[in-house]
Amino acid sequence: MSSSSQPSHPLLSYVNQLPLGYASPSISILSPTSPGESSVLKRGIFAVNDIKKGERILTVPINATIGPHFIKGNDKVEGEGGMSDWLKTAISLMLVMAEFKSGKGKKWGVGMEAYLESLPLEYSTIMDWTDAEIAELKGTDLHSAVEEDRANGNFEKGWKTNVEPILEGLLKDAVITEEERKLLTFELFTTASKAVVTRGFNYSDPSASPNSPGSASTTGPFMIPLVDMLNHSSSPNLQTTVLQRDASSGCFYMDATRDMRAGSEVLHAYVNAGSNDELLRTYGFVDEQPEICTPKRVGKEDILKACKRAAQEAPEILKLGGEGEGEGAEYEDDEAETWDAEKGWEDKAKYLLSTSLIPQEVTVRMENPLSDELVTACVIMMLSLEGFKDLFENDESPALLDASVVMEEQYLGCLVSLALLKLSEDLNLTYPTNIKEDEELLSSPNSPQRLRCAVTVRLEEKRTLLILKKAALKALHYEEEKGEKGGDNDDRKGEEEQGSAGAEEENKTKRIKLF
Repeated sequence: MSSSSQPSHPLLSYVNQLPLGYASPSISILSPTSPGESSVLKRGIFAVNDIKKGERILTVPINATIGPHFIKGNDKVEGEGGMSDWLKTAISLMLVMAEFKSGKGKKWGVGMEAYLESLPLEYSTIMDWTDAEIAELKGTDLHSAVEEDRANGNFEKGWKTNVEPILEGLLKDAVITEEERKLLTFELFTTASKAVVTRGFNYSDPSASPNSPGSASTTGPFMIPLVDMLNHSSSPNLQTTVLQRDASSGCFYMDATRDMRAGSEVLHAYVNAGSNDELLRTYGFVDEQPEICTPKRVGKEDILKACKRAAQEAPEILKLGGEGEGEGAEYEDDEAETWDAEKGWEDKAKYLLSTSLIPQEVTVRMENPLSDELVTACVIMMLSLEGFKDLFENDESPALLDASVVMEEQYLGCLVSLALLKLSEDLNLTYPTNIKEDEELLSSPNSPQRLRCAVTVRLEEKRTLLILKKAALKALHYEEEKGEKGGDNDDRKGEEEQGSAGAEEENKTKRIKLF
């Protein structure tokens, strides 16, 4: 493929005409061509010639970007205690959009027509989802966050309490005109906000010169022409460039980080090690090959509930388990007879809820399901009252405990592992589907894109909980049924096998309740 056969995209021409601007002749742009055409999947930059590692792909000067530095000469905008950098960028973009829409004057967005025309015609952010689509996220952490935002009307409140007063201040100080103020509507703010959220870049460079424009203390977000046309990949093996900034000029630039063949897409990471729940909430899409699985955040109340069930059921369950050879856990019989985890429960619960040793939400990650915070929270509740006082209540500097407690402390380890199993079980009940049903939805070509996004996030959370369950079972020395393969290094495969084999998983769950 030759660059000479490609008509120059207006945005490429615009960047090349800028002082210090550069767009490589070896790249081309794919973008929507008609109003109403979906722009969610039809944007991107591709190599039309082979590009060598280290070759410059693009350079965009700071004065061609829209960011916190954009509006000058007003203390309500620039002064400390004024609006946030995010609002500065959003309002700046509103001004440029309003001017472009009215067709009058070039006060704000001089020469930026090509950039504004390159912005998506629509944004598939989670803000645009219907109630039915949001309901597919039920059980996930993301669902709770979105429901809270909607119930509180946070976006509309933010407009009335934060944005409108600032706009009136800009009008009063003659930074904007009466005519411009009329164009700055809530609808335009919504559009600009979606653009900043999905296309804005935060970037700081400690080596940048304090005198370079927009670089002294500003980290963004910046709306950067051409750069925001690139698509995202979470995989380092697919990423071909990274956003950088020149220390002296403040220019943004991108060089090839590996050799690229003609026809390949230029990709970079929007966020470092972002999970799919973060991508969906911020950008409106999920990655089919994420580097990290969506974690599950667990509140202290959830931990308390699971521990209470474990404490109540442990004497009978662990007694049954202790009688069977190869099943259940190892512990001394006298411990089971004398240990009373429910004794002093209210004191232990009060301590857990108030201590700063454990965060209000504990994050369970696939790569480390038995985090120190989660293990310690369960230990606090499952300890005998005497042990709790010695290790925590009477200790001026209590420390987090690690997973070795679960593996080595015999009966306490059994109690903690049982609590973790109850926690996994409780959280799985909050989802509307099981793993097998989610896998079937994802494999169906008829599943709508937004449904696929929701299912991806909730399936990843379930897989994280499944790894937590497996870790707890391992700690209990539970002997898995013959024929199941894979260990800690093959968790993904094991999750998929268990998700697909519904009957086998159901049978295993019944066994767990018997040991």
